[in-house]
Amino acid sequence: KMQENKKCGGNISRESVHRAQSLAASILNISKTDLDEILDVVNDEETEQMKMEYESDKEWLGYLQKLLEGQFPFASYLMDAVLEKLNEQKKLAEEYSSLMKRAV
Repeated sequence: KMQENKKCGGNISRESVHRAQSLAASILNISKTDLDEILDVVNDEETEQMKMEYESDKEWLGYLQKLLEGQFPFASYLMDAVLEKLNEQKKLAEEYSSLMKRAV
């Protein structure tokens, strides 16, 4: 029976996910099918977001490749590009922290 409850992600069993989804459908007063449709839309949106992030990363890597293939003293240009990404990451971390503080 333990093998039937294979892990579907992290430490959560399929049975636990099924129970959570059933409880959520009950609380929301909707059918399991309706809940599945809602979750599919969320998954589609997440997939689309991941595709956009992948394309953005691909463009950035192309930009870095162009810098590396350019003139020999490319180090300063490369450092500027990396610094820009680090600042972007810092801004996102600050926004996330701010959102988490509001949620609490």
